Amino acid sequence: MTGNTLNLLGEFSRKDMEREFFADYMEKSVRFVRPAVLMLGVLHLLFLLPDYLHFRAMDEFLPIALARVLFLLLATLLHLSMKSWKDYRRLSCWITGMELLCVALFLYILSRYEGGDILIQAFGVMVIILAGVLVPNRWINNLVVFVTLSIGFVAGSLVHNPAVDRNEFHASVVYLLLVNVLCSVVTYRNHRHMRRQYLANKKLLYLSMVDHLSGAYNRAKLDVEMRRWQDGKENAGNPFSIIMFDLDHFKKVNDRHGHMAGDRVIVGVADMVRKNIRESDVFARWGGEEFVVLLPGTEINYAREVAQRLRQKAEDLRVPGVPSVTCSFGVAQRRTGESMESLVQRVDKHLYRAKEEGRNRVLGDFPAEQNG
Repeated sequence: MTGNTLNLLGEFSRKDMEREFFADYMEKSVRFVRPAVLMLGVLHLLFLLPDYLHFRAMDEFLPIALARVLFLLLATLLHLSMKSWKDYRRLSCWITGMELLCVALFLYILSRYEGGDILIQAFGVMVIILAGVLVPNRWINNLVVFVTLSIGFVAGSLVHNPAVDRNEFHASVVYLLLVNVLCSVVTYRNHRHMRRQYLANKKLLYLSMVDHLSGAYNRAKLDVEMRRWQDGKENAGNPFSIIMFDLDHFKKVNDRHGHMAGDRVIVGVADMVRKNIRESDVFARWGGEEFVVLLPGTEINYAREVAQRLRQKAEDLRVPGVPSVTCSFGVAQRRTGESMESLVQRVDKHLYRAKEEGRNRVLGDFPAEQNG
C-alpha cells in the first residue's frame, strides 16, 4: 500500500492505482448516472414550453427546439450505451462532453432571450454548477465545466445585454466566483477523501485475507478462491491443479532452535514460493506449517514440475540459525465434476504418503516412476 500518494489534482500519483480507483468509483456510480443523464435530457426538452411562449416566431423557436431534441437524443444514446461500457475513462470523457454540451445549449438559448434580469440568470448558472457537483467525474473535468459555464455567461452577458446594470453585473460576477471557488474546494476535498477511504478499505481487505506472518493468503481467502474456481462457468473444461506441502520436522525446529527461528523458516519458505510461482497462482497458508498453491489452468505434469522446483528451492534455502529446511509435497489435478473438498482430500493423502515414505519428496496423481 506504499507509494499511493495524491497529486495536486487530488488523484493517485500511481496511474495504475488511479485507474483502479476510478473504475471502481464509476462502476458504483453508473447505476444512478444513467437515469440522471436521461432525466437531464427530458428536463431540457420540457423547457420547450416556456421557449414557445417566449418565441412566437417559428424561425426563432425552431433552432432552439431542434437543439433541445438533439440533446435528448444524445442523452438517450448515452443512457443506453453506458450500461455495457467498461472503459470508465472513456465514460468520464462522455459525461464531461455531455456537461459541456449542456453548457453550450444553455448559453445559446440564453443569448436568444433579449434582456432579462441578470441576477436571475446568474442564479440559473449557479444551480447548474451545484448540480454538476453531484455528477461523478474527475475533479479537473468538473472544474473545466464550471469555469467554462461561468466565463461563457459573463462574456455572453456583456455581448448580448450591453445595457445591463453594472452593479447587478458586478454582483453576478462575485456570486459566480464564490460559487465556483466553494464548489471546487468541496469537490476537491471530497475526491481526496474518497481516495483515502479507498486505500483504507483496500488495506482492511488485504489484512482480512492475508496471513500476517508469512504474507501468504489465509484460509478464508483460499476457500473463496476455490469456490470461485468451482462455481465459475468460465472455468468449465479448464484444468486445475493443487499443491499442498508441509515443512518437515517443523516441531523439532521450534523445540531445538526456538519459535523465532521457526517463524524465520516460515517467512523464508513463503518468500521463496512467491518468487517461483506465477501471478495467476494462489498461494495460501493452510494452517501451522502447511501451505497450499492453487494452479489454475494447469495440468498435473506442470504442477509436478512446480512442486519439484519448490522442493529443491526449499532444500537450498538457508535460514539463519537453522541447519536445513526440507518440505514434503502432495500434488493432484481436479477431475471432471469433482468437488474441491474431494480434491483437497486427495492431495492431502498424497502429502501424508510423502511424509510417510521419507519426506522431502513430491507424490501425486502421476505415473509411479515420476513420484519422488
